[in-house]
Amino acid sequence: MALGSNRRRTAADEHGGGGGGHEGAGMMRWLLTYADMITLLNVFFIILYAQSKVDREKFSQLAVSLAEAFNVGVMLGQQSTGYVLGRGGRFGTIELAPYQRIADEIGQFASQQGLTEEISVGLRREGVVVRLSGSLLFPSGQAELTPEGREVLHRLAYALRTTPGHVQIEGHTDNLPFSSPQYPSNWELSTARAAAVLRYFLEVEGLPADRFSIAGYADLRPVAPNDTRENRARNRRIEVFIQTPETSPR
Repeated sequence: MALGSNRRRTAADEHGGGGGGHEGAGMMRWLLTYADMITLLNVFFIILYAQSKVDREKFSQLAVSLAEAFNVGVMLGQQSTGYVLGRGGRFGTIELAPYQRIADEIGQFASQQGLTEEISVGLRREGVVVRLSGSLLFPSGQAELTPEGREVLHRLAYALRTTPGHVQIEGHTDNLPFSSPQYPSNWELSTARAAAVLRYFLEVEGLPADRFSIAGYADLRPVAPNDTRENRARNRRIEVFIQTPETSPR
């Protein structure tokens, strides 16, 4: 009897130890499930921690990469205009927040004043461009600011005071020939209009002169084909380009 009992125990051991073997296997499965849960929780908290620490440099690089990928800047208050966000070159860390703030403020102002057809704002990786309609700022064929134009420039000057970087003011016209005793061609008119905006910022708003430069491009840099009255009106404009310190001229 004892020998038979020993043989039965030996056979049971060979098949996994009877009930005790199954209990051990079940415990191992529970431990594996628990370990998987702990691993997933660790990964979850690592992701939360990573998201809570914003890497500004990587964020700026991501913004630039997206801009290059889509190659289009939606001007606030308007539909997409195909405005180029930036071409070529490499830049270091760019703090975009102040320039995004200007874009938001001017875009909101344009919307509140019903001027979304006359004012548009676009972000480049080099800074922000505020595009102002020529008909909003000046009477036809002249370079004297209108009261409405002065109000818009006053709002823009307020944003410029708290934003670093060089400011380039550019005058643009359509391609229709123009001549007057004061402005013999579109070159003189576009440059005089840029200078009028500059004088307002310096003489009225008291902004420092060393932050600014001006240029007149006549009809050489259109944003639309000069084939309709509406498109020619879009090309008659002033652009105020606020550059980041990293891309400002030395």
